[in-house]
Amino acid sequence: MSDDKKDIDEAVAKVWNENAAGWANSLRAGRDEFRTLLLDPNFARFIGDVKGKRVLDAGCGEGDSSRILARNGAKVAAVDISDAMLELARGKEAREPLGIEYAKASMADLSIFPDRSFDAVVSTMAVMNSAHLAEEFREFLRVLRPGGIFAFSVRHPCFATPAARVVTDKEAKRLALMVGEYFRDTPWAQKVPLTTPGGAPAGSFTALRFPYTVSRYINEMIGAGFAIAEIEEPRPAAKDCQGRDWLDFWRTQAALYLFLKGTKPAER
Repeated sequence: MSDDKKDIDEAVAKVWNENAAGWANSLRAGRDEFRTLLLDPNFARFIGDVKGKRVLDAGCGEGDSSRILARNGAKVAAVDISDAMLELARGKEAREPLGIEYAKASMADLSIFPDRSFDAVVSTMAVMNSAHLAEEFREFLRVLRPGGIFAFSVRHPCFATPAARVVTDKEAKRLALMVGEYFRDTPWAQKVPLTTPGGAPAGSFTALRFPYTVSRYINEMIGAGFAIAEIEEPRPAAKDCQGRDWLDFWRTQAALYLFLKGTKPAER
């Protein structure tokens, strides 16, 4: 990895190191209903059966996604570039063992793993916060066994743009989503809200987002050697939207998340 890319990784890691405790408190409190009602159950279904499979969780953060995989029966190895996040993940593993192995590594340099080490590579809301998409996808392909799958989730790039904001459509008498700067080619700041373990607001921090379009994600997968298997834009279930207008907005107006899955072709 070049020195410039290492510098970017260090800048990204610094943000997550400084905010790891607040992020973990917010996530572990279970107050993010976008995640608990929309992202987590739909992405687990999208990934498919992982029971008995060796799975790499790429960009694991404080380990929430790793624990979901492990509880679904996977044998999980997980990597991240944030020392503070990994410390929190290992602490949780020590208290509630699930057999997860955590290691520090860039997703663009998985040299700690030999070729064909995993049945699946999964990345939950991580590749959008990284500058090395092509290198990462090539590494994911390398560590997969032939026939293995790679699945990832991100904020939907068509709607979570740098200039996106919710506005009032006075004529329709409802809220609407305004987007802009979809083709921006430089990183931008994303405000990440935090809450206390009890769910009260606890400020926020600013993370770096990298401006990948839908076509960039797909073409980098193809360029790495994956066969595209499935694409999904999950919607909240109608029953979950009852009494939650903010969630119903993402059922009727736009897609909040984008899921993509590819397979490593079998060798001839």
